Amino acid sequence: MSPPSAVREWDSRDILALIREFPLATISSPSWPDSLPLFLPLLAHADGKGHIIRLEGHLARRRFPPADLQAPYSVRALFCGPQAYVSPHVVTNRNWIPTWNYARAELRGILRFHEEQTWQSVQDLVHVMEKAQPDPWTLDEAGERAARLAQHIVAFTIEVDGIDAAFKLGQDETPEIFSEIVANHPDRTLARWMQRFRNDQSA
Repeated sequence: MSPPSAVREWDSRDILALIREFPLATISSPSWPDSLPLFLPLLAHADGKGHIIRLEGHLARRRFPPADLQAPYSVRALFCGPQAYVSPHVVTNRNWIPTWNYARAELRGILRFHEEQTWQSVQDLVHVMEKAQPDPWTLDEAGERAARLAQHIVAFTIEVDGIDAAFKLGQDETPEIFSEIVANHPDRTLARWMQRFRNDQSA
């Protein structure tokens, strides 16, 4: 197992990259009308120094009574990145002990609803999700149907006031074992993140 200090050595670039590649968050708050978490894609906004200051998203109005849309909520948004079991079969040293590698980040903050930003919030998310497509889809192509559906959702922001993250991506492995895991592990997303994280840490 990696030492606790090693898996928590990260900076804002790591958190931003994690959220941008794995935007689906588990959002929870003990003060919501019910205690069930929400699963929603979020966009992250950073300040001039690259620090995450705000998350943006939208959700179905039916989840909250109208009066509750006026209240701020203290929330946690958990983002889970690549994760997988790492078997000794991917390395040549059979004395090596298997492990589980993962990346995750929990952002804490205050959620507030913004009725007037709902349409823009939808546009922002569609733009980010579609920009890699050769012919990006836009909301205009949905016509009036998109506007009708937008009446059933509401935008929100989360002003971030704390971050806890763990990137257990082979920091404690020898260079030889690390290289074998990256070369042979079947989860190529995990392997890419292991290499990316080691490159960032050594930069």
